[in-house]
This record gives sequence, C-alpha cells and structure tokens, in this order.
Amino acid sequence: MDKEIEIIYLEADEEIPSVISRLEEAKSENLVLVVPKEAILIHSVINLKLLRREADKRGKKIAIVTKDEAGQNLAKKASFPVYDSIAQAQSLISAKKSDLVYLSKRKKLKKLVRQLLHQKFLESPNKLCQGREKQKNLFFHVLKFLR
Repeated sequence: MDKEIEIIYLEADEEIPSVISRLEEAKSENLVLVVPKEAILIHSVINLKLLRREADKRGKKIAIVTKDEAGQNLAKKASFPVYDSIAQAQSLISAKKSDLVYLSKRKKLKKLVRQLLHQKFLESPNKLCQGREKQKNLFFHVLKFLR
C-alpha cells in the first residue's frame, strides 16, 4: 500500500476543474489538499461531491486541511477526512489501520456508554448490574474509562 503523502496547496479562487486536473497529475494515492479560508471549493457541496467522485474513480484518498469551519462541515458531509493542520493529517494517514480502528472503536464505545448512562442507568448502577459481581466490575471499569 502506498503510504507516501502528496500535499497540494490550493488557491482560494481555484475552481473544481483545476482541482480535478491536479488530482489527475498527482503521483501518490494519498493526497492532502490544503485549502485556504473562503475557498470556492469547500463552500459548495456540489464541488466536494464531484471531487469525491473523481477521487474514487482514480483510487485516490483525499484529506482536507483547512481552518474554515463552514468548509470543514461541508467537507465532512461529503465524506472527506478533515484536519486543522498538515501534521495532524500526515500522522493519521500514515498510522497503521489497526491503530485507527482501535481509536474509532474507542470513540464509538465512549459515545454509546455515555448515551446509555444518560438515558436511565446513571441514577442506579446497582439496578443495572442486578447484583452480579462481574457486571458491577465491568460497569465501574467503564465509568473509570470515561473519565
């Protein structure tokens, strides 16, 4: 698997055809697009969906680096990984897949446990465990994990 990362700096007024041609010229399959605030590309869901389609056709994996919050939200909606810095993008792209799966599962587990606790179990953990020692221990380990 190609772990080399190519960084492409875009201009604020760069249109989607130009970005797609730069995508075609890229030698690496892992690309980081550095997009300035108020750039045309990240303020149009249509542009981002076109970029996603073209990247998928060419087998390119794209991450977007921008400080533009509105652009970050739209890019996330178009299924792009979004980062605040190039260093953050590079470290996560080059991380082992098993590390990323672990982090993803941990986040999901935390979210699920928080939802369960907030729904009804926070009030009475003993009722949740129903006197079973293993379940009590697990419950308290999960609480410790969430801190």
